[in-house]
Amino acid sequence: PINGADIYINGNLTGTTNQNGRHTFPDLVFGSYPVEVKKTGYIPSNRTIIVSNKSEDYSFTLSFEGSDLTILVKDKDTREIPNASIVINGAVSGQTDNHGQYTTRVTFNKVYNITASHDGYQSASAEKQVVQGNATDSVTISLEKTMDWGFLEIIVIIVIVVIVLFAVFRKFGKKPGHHVMRRNEI
Repeated sequence: PINGADIYINGNLTGTTNQNGRHTFPDLVFGSYPVEVKKTGYIPSNRTIIVSNKSEDYSFTLSFEGSDLTILVKDKDTREIPNASIVINGAVSGQTDNHGQYTTRVTFNKVYNITASHDGYQSASAEKQVVQGNATDSVTISLEKTMDWGFLEIIVIIVIVVIVLFAVFRKFGKKPGHHVMRRNEI
């Protein structure tokens, strides 16, 4: 039941549904009436009803204007990436949970540009449009690891230190006046 849905008969607002999703029209006379039911966040529903001599119930189904969209963020080995930042259409939306998932509400038939990022990975983006009728939808974004420049810098420094130490020991490691006699020297 949807509380607070507006009911229009012949294009005029004639009432609002109660907490049980119901409304009574005691003054309608026999005949046919175009009826539209609207509520913000739902797709309006309309059809013609025929009022006869007996009391009847007419049901209208309102569908959500939007849907849940689950964004899955994984690495190239399909491992989930927790705490990845999610940006939707340029605005920060949230972070993935421990399973690499983030769920948000989106509007039908609108294109969303979704970007996922995490330290140690290159950011990646995907476009997604959820079509009307889907209660839920999902998109997977794969991130690639970036080069760990800090680790590479440490390796380069170690190599330079080894080369310098080798040169120092080679130059200053000889004892003065110490000559090794070789076989060919006489």
